[in-house]
Amino acid sequence: MKLSTNNTSLATNIDKAADFGINDNDLSHIMGILRSQIYSDKLLAVIREYSTNAMDANKEAGYAGPINVTIPNAFQPTLSFRDYGKGMSDEEVINTYIKYGNSTKRNSNDYTGCLGIGSKAGFAYGDTFTIISYQRMYITTWLARIDESKRGTISIVNKTVNKSNIKTGVEIQVPIRKADIDTCTQKARYFFKFWKIQPTINIDIEQPKYLEETEEYSIINRAYQYHTNAKVLMGNIVYPIDTDQLPSSAKLLLSSDTVIINAPLGCLDIAANRETLEYSQRTIDGLTAIAHNVICDLSNNLTKSIKHCETRLQASLEASKYDNILQGDLLNKVQTAATWNNQKLINRIAFNNSGTVSHALQSSYRSGNKIYKNRKETKVHSISLNKNIRLCVHDQSAFTDANATRRIRTLQSKYNNVDVIYYVIPKAGLSELEPKLTPQDYQDLDQVKPMPAKRTIIANPNGTKKKSVRINVCQLAPAHLKSDRLSKENDPIKCETTDQYVYVPLDRFDWQGHAHALDNLQLIRQAIGTLNNGIIPAINGVKKHFVSKLPKDEWITLDVYLNTLYKAWAKANKKQNQMILDLNSIKDWNEWDMTKAACLKLTKADPNVSYLAEVVHNARSKDKNIINYSQVINACKILDLVDKSYDFIKTETAVMNKKYPLLEALAPGYRQADDKSFIKHINKYIQSVS
Repeated sequence: MKLSTNNTSLATNIDKAADFGINDNDLSHIMGILRSQIYSDKLLAVIREYSTNAMDANKEAGYAGPINVTIPNAFQPTLSFRDYGKGMSDEEVINTYIKYGNSTKRNSNDYTGCLGIGSKAGFAYGDTFTIISYQRMYITTWLARIDESKRGTISIVNKTVNKSNIKTGVEIQVPIRKADIDTCTQKARYFFKFWKIQPTINIDIEQPKYLEETEEYSIINRAYQYHTNAKVLMGNIVYPIDTDQLPSSAKLLLSSDTVIINAPLGCLDIAANRETLEYSQRTIDGLTAIAHNVICDLSNNLTKSIKHCETRLQASLEASKYDNILQGDLLNKVQTAATWNNQKLINRIAFNNSGTVSHALQSSYRSGNKIYKNRKETKVHSISLNKNIRLCVHDQSAFTDANATRRIRTLQSKYNNVDVIYYVIPKAGLSELEPKLTPQDYQDLDQVKPMPAKRTIIANPNGTKKKSVRINVCQLAPAHLKSDRLSKENDPIKCETTDQYVYVPLDRFDWQGHAHALDNLQLIRQAIGTLNNGIIPAINGVKKHFVSKLPKDEWITLDVYLNTLYKAWAKANKKQNQMILDLNSIKDWNEWDMTKAACLKLTKADPNVSYLAEVVHNARSKDKNIINYSQVINACKILDLVDKSYDFIKTETAVMNKKYPLLEALAPGYRQADDKSFIKHINKYIQSVS
């Protein structure tokens, strides 16, 4: 690559002068700087310098094929580069690999090399590397190493006749530390992925997928990333662009990281380490000119790509191919400059008062975001155009809005693109739109068949099927996350003991009318199991919109089902039910302790006192029967099936304390809880007051 030089001659009357130079004693120090300290990424320097040198050798020999690169692994920790050039004579090897600054490529922009430093890049990483020169007559192996002088030396270690007629060229081998093998692989993958002619290499390299490629630029087909700039590809080397060094007019393009500028060799200055561009005035002017040209090319290419469109709106929609790929300001400039039939493109549609509605597919939490459902939005006033917009027209005099929605569902199912949004415009409202549409701009829903309604077949007890009704049913199960409580849509399941469907009307993820009841679904299920001899029916979930369609004689809500079970049990177990109701009314333990309750429940002078004490004592009971039926009462409270305000213990304690003041202050010790003499004295006190 040709270097930019300044050949200006200066006249002076100074009669004494001296030339700059380097003392022999300082050569090892200067060589150390040139071979190692100028590189910030030494391993990448090895990959970059030797691979581009190999490509230059292929080009110089007229060989159009790829170079060979071997990435190290645990069994063979050597990084190697093999070209298929002419090979190097002994003199050429010595001049190239020993002498700093020596280069044969400065007079041409056909080659990447020019500085005379890169051939020593092996020393930037380690103390040795190997050069193998394949010539027609001989194969010569050289070892380059850093010796005691710290300058470096090179020597022949093997020379054999090329009996097998191995192709000419040069191979560089660099030993890689095992700890750096993974890093070396990662750096090679990134470095080589931009090469037009991929090397023959022993690892997989994923090249960028381009939306558009020209000789001047390439656009990567992915969303742009914020705060990341474009790159320059020059001589197979990707250089980052520092936009802070450039004028604002160039920043517009170069701030978009999906843009790769293909710069001709030699048109921009590079830093000595070849890691970055050198931001000379020549480089700044070059990048600015390239940026302006690329923006013009993008607009012109966009204009050409939409030329075939029949309407301006179709052209405007198709012109959105750069959406999310080019940075916002750049995208706006390109689209603004592009035209269709010498008309500017449309960037917005105003629906105004046309009554337009939108339909979009939205993932369902109930299905773990695997199922998409149609979401309808009304009162859409305006939109910005993008590639995922589809316009439809609905003749409201011909079919209903619900029928129009089913036709949209047909389109959604047919094209199966979750990103597309359909905008349905009433035919009578077309005149409200700005700009005006032509029939080619929209899909007439009259030409689309409505999707058949999904219906659930309800079976009669005798096995015959009744007329299907359209309902959405799932099953409910306890879970911490609301969305995890609902299964996928499924057929309803009957209760085996009542031959009915037990269900919960759902408002999204909650029980309509009992907002937090499903947080206690496990408790409700346990209560049903207690009352129903361990049988817990499937609990169906039905969207609130479909509840009115359910046959009332076959479907029963979960709270009604639980209440039916509870009333039957309470009627058969009146005394036990009253005890459970009373003990579940306790709200404040401050007035009672278990020793006092254990003591007073043994008294017989006043049955009200002994019953109250027994209730308090049972509230802390470990008896499974009491615990299970207490859970039944708590479940009924959650569903408002029993009186939550009922407070037996507080009320009766206040009555007892007023009638027997000494009992309020009673604080028996542990040994006195069942002391017959102590209990006898309490009975006497109660009798005396009575």
